[in-house]
Amino acid sequence: MFSTDLLAANLLSPVVLAFALGMVARMLRSDLEIPAAIQSYLSIFLLLAIGLKGGVALGNNAPENLPIYVVATLALGVATAVSAYFIAKLWLRDTRLDAAAMAAHFGSVSAVTFIAAQQFTERSGQPADAVLVALVVALEIPAILIGLALAKGGDGIRWHQVREVLTGKTALLLIGGMAIGYLSGKDGIAKVDAMYFQLFQGTLMLFMLDMGMTAAGQLRSVGREAFRLGIYATALPLLHGAAGVALGHAV
Repeated sequence: MFSTDLLAANLLSPVVLAFALGMVARMLRSDLEIPAAIQSYLSIFLLLAIGLKGGVALGNNAPENLPIYVVATLALGVATAVSAYFIAKLWLRDTRLDAAAMAAHFGSVSAVTFIAAQQFTERSGQPADAVLVALVVALEIPAILIGLALAKGGDGIRWHQVREVLTGKTALLLIGGMAIGYLSGKDGIAKVDAMYFQLFQGTLMLFMLDMGMTAAGQLRSVGREAFRLGIYATALPLLHGAAGVALGHAV
């Protein structure tokens, strides 16, 4: 059931408001800046923390049908990337390279979006199973590989490109964090709880502040394509989200 209170709680959450503050700061041409080194640290911190949570969840209570979850997630990752590519070519009239970039972007997982969904379920009083964090990794890899393949066309992709995806920062931190969380267990992770769990929301606020400034800084470059791109960027996640919910219910 639609709840205005729940909607307001999400839109007025500190994380969303931090994003809005970042946009306002850039539009006002404030001298507020987050150094590149700190930007990198924030992303590393969040990815590792998400991985740790998923690893602990897997160690505590991994569902018997986890392989089905993984297969469904991989299938959805392929479908979102391919649909993003063809819709970009048809609606945005993008070139093959630009459409392939869109496919990788919209098919790939957004850690911030996942966190927002996770927080949404917690505020609704029905928190999602923590083991779903493990699926973040499964959703990341196929979309990037498909984006590369679409960009290369008939040339195909090389092993070193596959290796770069598998050993990239996002995949490595998520997989490595899950391994650490799984092997250490709940009691072991309790030793770093204050760092990676209690400080998580505050760190996410700083990350979203930076994302708000980055997003506002790119608005001028959109130009005449703002209308089409705005519809694409709004409608496509809703389409993919509806497909994800339907597949989740089916599984």
